[in-house]
Amino acid sequence: MERIRPSDNGHFLVTASGDPFFWLGDTAWDLIHRCTPDQVEMYFTKRAHQGFTVIQAVALAERDGLRTPSALGELPFTDLESLRPNEAYFDWIDRVIEMAERAGLYLCLLPTWGDKVNQASGTGPQIFTETSIQEYGEYVGRRFARHDNLIWMIGGDRAEIQDGVDYRPVWRALARGVRAHATQLMTYHPKGDRGSSREFHDDDWLDLNTWQSSHSDLETRIHDWIYSDWVRTPAKPTLDSEPCYEEIDISLGPGNGGFTPYDVRRRVYRSVFAGGCGVTYGHSSVWQMYDTDREPMFGARLPWHHCLDALGATQM
Repeated sequence: MERIRPSDNGHFLVTASGDPFFWLGDTAWDLIHRCTPDQVEMYFTKRAHQGFTVIQAVALAERDGLRTPSALGELPFTDLESLRPNEAYFDWIDRVIEMAERAGLYLCLLPTWGDKVNQASGTGPQIFTETSIQEYGEYVGRRFARHDNLIWMIGGDRAEIQDGVDYRPVWRALARGVRAHATQLMTYHPKGDRGSSREFHDDDWLDLNTWQSSHSDLETRIHDWIYSDWVRTPAKPTLDSEPCYEEIDISLGPGNGGFTPYDVRRRVYRSVFAGGCGVTYGHSSVWQMYDTDREPMFGARLPWHHCLDALGATQM
């Protein structure tokens, strides 16, 4: 597979040789932490058959990803004081990237979820400083630099400035660490109702802007947000990498009902037709790899593998 890069006019994505590339993503944040090799292979095969091109996943999972072992029985670090990587855990991520490539998919990898930097919510713990996260970035950047089907996503759904604390230097240190060894496409995952361009548009490491139009409003004007990026200089591609997920509780509140396939389609159309270089789909059960032995979040009802043919997914 060829690496992905911005087009010459700065608005779209193309392969290394210049062929047009459309980012049709699926959200599988907990794939690496919660799934077995057979489950990952089944999932990749299904999504590739459905026409998806990018899978979004995270290395250090939000739901106690530092202290609860993965499906393969591994933790990311040998201990949380030294933050010495457990090679077996990161060997597994290598395998996931390779499995995605065999399926013809790109893996968009978050090195860490945001609660490890800013624990405003989530189980954390908040382990990273500007120094330690740059060292971690250098480790994962060096380790995964060879993969042509890899895309980097800095950040992790947390505010860049909160309660008087500025976390932007920490995220920039992570990008700097990765960039010391890896040259694949790089973007940033913002908090809900925000875009990466708000804080990082002029940063050299940011190749692609993303928005999180999120799960709180049926009438989110994502088309206006996408267009606001379109007219920025220098020109950079932009997309909605977390619109409303199919069947997730509206405003993340029980009793509100869930977003329907129509809601999902409307959000997708608005962003792509406004100039987005792609879009990411999500399902309430699939993003968290929910199964009956786990506590559901935000209205997940059916196990994730029963939701791969949800109507919205088949319409993407």
